[in-house]
Amino acid sequence: MALTIGNGNTSSFMQQGQVDWVQLGNLTVSTTVSTLSRLSFANIDPFTCTVAQAISSQFKLSHQGQVRLNEALGGLKCFSSIGQVVWFGFGIKHVIHLLAQTTNGSNKKLYNYKIHNESSGGKGFVLFIVNRLPELTGLESTMEKALVYPLARAVEEFQNSTQKLQLVCTCFKCQDGQKPSGVSRDESKFCVPRLAETILVAMRNLTSVQLDVDLIPYRAGLEMLYHEWVLKTSRKVFKKESTMPVILDTFGTFCVCNTAEALFTGMRNQDRDIDEQTRPLPPAFIYRGITFYFDILARISDRPDEAGTLHVIPGNIELESGRRYSFASEREDVQVQQNEATNYQPIASLTAKVNTASSNLEAKLLVQERIGALFLALQFSQTGGQQVCTMLPTELLGSLSGATSKVFCPGSACGLIKLPIASVFTVDGEGVVDPKADAELGRLVVVRRLDGNAIARCVALRAVRPIDFKGATILRSNECISCCMKSAFRLGLPVVYIL
Repeated sequence: MALTIGNGNTSSFMQQGQVDWVQLGNLTVSTTVSTLSRLSFANIDPFTCTVAQAISSQFKLSHQGQVRLNEALGGLKCFSSIGQVVWFGFGIKHVIHLLAQTTNGSNKKLYNYKIHNESSGGKGFVLFIVNRLPELTGLESTMEKALVYPLARAVEEFQNSTQKLQLVCTCFKCQDGQKPSGVSRDESKFCVPRLAETILVAMRNLTSVQLDVDLIPYRAGLEMLYHEWVLKTSRKVFKKESTMPVILDTFGTFCVCNTAEALFTGMRNQDRDIDEQTRPLPPAFIYRGITFYFDILARISDRPDEAGTLHVIPGNIELESGRRYSFASEREDVQVQQNEATNYQPIASLTAKVNTASSNLEAKLLVQERIGALFLALQFSQTGGQQVCTMLPTELLGSLSGATSKVFCPGSACGLIKLPIASVFTVDGEGVVDPKADAELGRLVVVRRLDGNAIARCVALRAVRPIDFKGATILRSNECISCCMKSAFRLGLPVVYIL
């Protein structure tokens, strides 16, 4: 990065001792338009760069310091979106990499990087919690026993545990407004049952978070989550009712983002003013130097737990050109008409796995730049450019979450359904279906033959009209068709699609 002070000779500027700010203010600076362009993309004032260059020229890194800095820079990661059109983290053209080309630049990076770091179900869930809360080591067997409890028993055990925690809690509410003798104010500051619930909810949400580098949570962030939780459960606690309904309602992408943002920045971005009901989360955003983005931007998956993974990494949202943005919104100006689904037939087999999707489906990320804003959309097309449909990333996330299978399938002795069943049909392709017409024609359960095709299954989730669809979609994982059909009939809806 060529930014020269004076006439290419820095000898007139003091190299040792204090900086002469008057002399610095009288120096001339010469640089290339290319350098100014890169500084502009990085939102760096050229004056800041000039002063930093002058200050950093006052000292030299030792050999060991240079080695350590190079190792630290090697650990700075960046990840690309679908098609490598957007980069997250310290991107391929980030100014921090460009600075590495000069010794003075290395000195400046060392200073800025230091500032950044200072300001910066089932058994698997049990293992996840123990790994992050080593205080629970030794209680794995007790927690695993609870995994097989029916829901009513689990709720009862939760209530019993809450009551036991209240007995040892020294907060005013658990002590009926009385301060226990010998207890300091700090010790009575937090309610143990509410703190335990806060940690439970936080741990559950963190199972959907992927830390692409080692980041340490802020205590201030956990305290923020605690106070928000106390406020959220205050009515239940006042009425001495179970907080379990609130706990069960505090999962999902919105809650995952709130938890991650609080824990890894120590604050909540009030300026973004996101409302879960009326204004959905952006698929990617930055707060206090930390980038948050959903995995659906990096790869297409038909599994909700994968597509909804929230990545957390220091750095920026950056295009290949070097332009940086603080968040990515979603574009809604592209509409493509999908083909109709075809070949409705009464179901003939429960075991045959057939993929009738369009040939060579692929996905790309559409990017639109406006002044100070970046807009994204997912486009699905066939090889050769024939467009199939477009959708918003968070729209796909919502469809995947809403279609998550809750089918119980033991894997053996499932009790196969005898065929034929007049109200069960199969349909070919990932195209549009009309639930109203299907219901009128007596198709209560429709099996879409898209086995093993993740992209086609994602497209099929969107391919439902009209918008006020009152049916349901069952997104299969490893469940058998027979168990999915039983669950579909139990729902009692006009029509249910099985993917």
